[in-house]
Amino acid sequence: MNAKLTFIITIAVLFFSSNIYSQSTKSDFVPNGKPIVKVFANYHTDFGEITTARIRRAYLGYKYNLSENYKLNLTLDVLNLTGFYQAYLKNAYLKYSKDKLSYSIGIIPTKQFKVQEKIWGYRYIQKVFSDKYALNASADLGASAQYKFNKMISADIIVQNGTGYKKIKATKTYRGGAGITIKPLSGLTLRTYYDLSQKPEVSKQDFVGFVSYKFKNKFLLAGEYNYQTGFGFVKDKDYGGYSFFARYFLNKKIELFARYDKVNASVLENETEEWFSGIGDYLLGGVQYNPVKGVKFSLNYQGYHLPLSEKDKYVSLMYFNLEFKIP
Repeated sequence: MNAKLTFIITIAVLFFSSNIYSQSTKSDFVPNGKPIVKVFANYHTDFGEITTARIRRAYLGYKYNLSENYKLNLTLDVLNLTGFYQAYLKNAYLKYSKDKLSYSIGIIPTKQFKVQEKIWGYRYIQKVFSDKYALNASADLGASAQYKFNKMISADIIVQNGTGYKKIKATKTYRGGAGITIKPLSGLTLRTYYDLSQKPEVSKQDFVGFVSYKFKNKFLLAGEYNYQTGFGFVKDKDYGGYSFFARYFLNKKIELFARYDKVNASVLENETEEWFSGIGDYLLGGVQYNPVKGVKFSLNYQGYHLPLSEKDKYVSLMYFNLEFKIP
């Protein structure tokens, strides 16, 4: 079965499943919505040549509840990575949810690292491993579904365009993925995810494993492993690594956190060095203060060891990060 037919069948199954699960019942529901406003800003310095202050990113949009089961989401991603602002349509999707089933169609959030991102909790400071090292985009054109079997087990599937929301274009190669999340004990989360995109001579595959444990709302420890084969649909271009992080909740307003990433890449045949310049180590640690709902501050250290860098193999930076949003 080719990728295009798989994509069409997936959308058809999701559409008809909503009719199976939906029942026409009377309700006092009134359609309603709310704005989406979330802003990331930071100041950072190496106490030398580098000193930068900027509003790095803003998410602006609107969520609208058409009914008890159908919702619309439209979100712009406005970011400043190179000194000027660029705007992208990040989300534009219809979501259906009822009982144990939910699905989304349009420019949707992808599934590879959403569980990790929620548990990590510091997106305004740094992305999680898969997002930071570009193993997958955070949103893409496609369709996804999730089914919650019970309190312990849920599963999800996705078929996405494969290019990411910043450069959506027609493609003959779709990216299909599936994941399962298990919560066997209170505080314990286990997740595995796999996806595949195929071309005639090479496939690109992602393998993800994640585990986290939260102890009595005081301490959280998590680790994940990510690996991608066939990067850019080039045979033997494989890279990935692992990430560990911890959070300690001093009280309802103050948290301490730390994280370590290790990135590796394959060495291609007849070459002596890795082709991926981002290999190395990343260290993050700091404190977060949450004075009121919707506002977060953080003072933190971020350090890199990049052995293949031609300029700075060791980079040390102090950051002051801010997030504010409409709760």
